[in-house]
Amino acid sequence: MNALGAVVVALLVSLAGNAWLFGRMNDAQADAVRAESARVNAVAAADSCDKAVEDLLTKGLQQAADAADAIEAARAEGEKAGRRAQAERTRPQAVPGKVCESAAVETADWLKRRQAKP
Repeated sequence: MNALGAVVVALLVSLAGNAWLFGRMNDAQADAVRAESARVNAVAAADSCDKAVEDLLTKGLQQAADAADAIEAARAEGEKAGRRAQAERTRPQAVPGKVCESAAVETADWLKRRQAKP
């Protein structure tokens, strides 16, 4: 092989090597673009999640404040009902020692009170 043939072969090998390296470089650039796109999407998702968590916190705190009033009102009603129940438990029978007669008298009294209410 003469010198010109060797130079041509060397140039062809160099051309093939350069083509292969160019292909690898394009693949690396495409991978970098995909990675950057994934990073941007992840940041956007994280920002969206952060905003949603802040909104949930705000709504949760508002619900807790609203519920506190309702809980206090329910507690007061429960205490009131407890006092009424205690008064019923400690009230003497209408006819001492006679459960059925007491029930009849108490029912009649209750109906009178109920009908008297406007």
